[in-house]
Amino acid sequence: MSFPHTIDFGPEKEELLRLKGEGERVMEWETVALRAVKRTDIYDFFKVEANRELSIEDLYKHTHEFLMNRYNRLLIGCLSSEDTTIGDISIREHEDDEFYFGINMKKEYRGYGFGTKLTQMGIEYARDHYHDLVDRLLLKVDTQNQRAVHVYQKAGYQIIDERPYVAEDSGCERTQYVMEALL
Repeated sequence: MSFPHTIDFGPEKEELLRLKGEGERVMEWETVALRAVKRTDIYDFFKVEANRELSIEDLYKHTHEFLMNRYNRLLIGCLSSEDTTIGDISIREHEDDEFYFGINMKKEYRGYGFGTKLTQMGIEYARDHYHDLVDRLLLKVDTQNQRAVHVYQKAGYQIIDERPYVAEDSGCERTQYVMEALL
């Protein structure tokens, strides 16, 4: 299913998309660039995040929830020489007034250092744009996901806590690290 280019998000959400500089490059570093999300990226982002096909209703729901907080930011990682999407990063404000970092990498671009670069760029982006709001970014990662833990540590995150959680996909109780990067 491809994202329909004519979905009407309504005037409030359309304005939020415009305010976030649709498609504009915000940072480049070596072979990787970060750009603002385009409406055509939204379906792929939420599909990857949910790890399943999404109905249009689910897409509206997730988009609405994400865009309604003015501090949430989604950026697309792409190769600098072209606009090939390799993944995305998100910075989200949670109910606890903390800001959380998230990253999704397309499988075919894993293992080449792009995840580390995008994570470092996310920290730098937060430093530049959120310094008056927060002094750190947090993230949560399953303790068994050592590849991701290594990427985050290499980019500047440190483990500050370990907590149980229930995995959405299996319903099993697991353990996750809470990691922080100081801004």
